[in-house]
Amino acid sequence: MKYFFLTFIALFIFSGCVHVNPPKPLQQESKKPYWVKDETILPNNLAVGFCKPVFGGVYAQRQNALLDAKEKLSHKINAIISSNKTENLNMFHDEVSIDSVQNIKSLSKVVLNNIKVYDTYINSSKELYILIGLADVKVTLEPKITKAFNRKDLEASTCYNKKILKNIDTASKIYNGKPLWFYTQAEDNAIGIAQKVDGNFEMQKKTAIFLAKTNLVKKVKSHSISKIKMMQMLKHNETATILDTKSIHQSKQKLKNILLKDIWMDPKSCELYVLVAKSAKLPISR
Repeated sequence: MKYFFLTFIALFIFSGCVHVNPPKPLQQESKKPYWVKDETILPNNLAVGFCKPVFGGVYAQRQNALLDAKEKLSHKINAIISSNKTENLNMFHDEVSIDSVQNIKSLSKVVLNNIKVYDTYINSSKELYILIGLADVKVTLEPKITKAFNRKDLEASTCYNKKILKNIDTASKIYNGKPLWFYTQAEDNAIGIAQKVDGNFEMQKKTAIFLAKTNLVKKVKSHSISKIKMMQMLKHNETATILDTKSIHQSKQKLKNILLKDIWMDPKSCELYVLVAKSAKLPISR
């Protein structure tokens, strides 16, 4: 069982953006948001990632889209920092040194640790788009028309027996066939998604929670090293260090209490979605 679980986890982690034949659309496609129609209009502190359906399911697809968005945002940030750095050095007739280039790359990585998922969009072909940006960016989004979770849709599915399905109590409103929290993400929340394997619901739930907790721990650690101090450029031949390295440290403190906030199962694909959050309450017992 231990090796089966590890093999199952590896499926999500190493699934690349390999194309598969997407299922035929079963519902009307939601309105395409402006940031999908033309991402060139977005400011430099926002970026869009994209991925087609993959063998690893929605979780792997979302992770690949997120990596794509981060890469695009990294290029934008590098360009801005490099431009500002070069401009300041040219004021003093200095050349951009190797150390300065390394500092630029380091600063870019630290800034990227403090990003936020602002929106997600899935079209009728199951292609996934994700909008990310630096924290505290003001983003205007179209309102989402939601509906209440319909237990009948889930109980009518063949994912599991009715006894198991009745215990899946989703609190979130539903938008475009998924819980609302799938499309955006609070700083202290994280999601995990697991596929159904051999009809073992407990293994599926354990996998989804494991992936969600892993994502949450990564977010907390990333935020712990995102506190940086910008130093003023020095005059003449001295090259300023952009980063105060003493202010960059990685917290080794582990999250003791993680709360399972919500759970949802896709009645068509039977994939299980969970939402977890940092909490001062008791750890997961649901």
